[in-house]
Amino acid sequence: MIRPFRNHRMARRSPRSTRSTEGPAPRRRPTAAAPPDVTPAPTARPDVIVDFSVDRGLLFVLVHNIGQASAFQVVTRFDRPFHGLAGQKDIAALALFRSLLFLPPGKQITQLVDHVDAYFQREEPTRLTATITYADRAGRRYSEVIPHDLDIYRDLAQAEPR
Repeated sequence: MIRPFRNHRMARRSPRSTRSTEGPAPRRRPTAAAPPDVTPAPTARPDVIVDFSVDRGLLFVLVHNIGQASAFQVVTRFDRPFHGLAGQKDIAALALFRSLLFLPPGKQITQLVDHVDAYFQREEPTRLTATITYADRAGRRYSEVIPHDLDIYRDLAQAEPR
């Protein structure tokens, strides 16, 4: 009967080192890393704002992630209601402000409010404060409070369409 080879003494040996035989090599001591000379960059995070703008006589409200990371569970609360679209629509109650599940970096969502003159003629509020809460991917929560004075748009010259 033939048995498989199991002799461990004859296992293959590695070739001998070519180092001189004067003795063992000196041990290297680990060196501590020098502290960096520059301040580390801040970690990327979302930064969500709510702003108003006027373009060609129309008033818009927008939600914009100006940060470098995605925002999750974005909720905007206004300190008072305001209406648009000839006074028929409660803008502050739109789903855009109640529950925006995801807002990637750089994304801006714009909502038409009304013609700027019609907004002021209805005597809608001009001083509004938006409180925005949101989270990052790791679940860290953020909150921003942004005051607005829409009265600045009252006196701006607007191009009227022909």
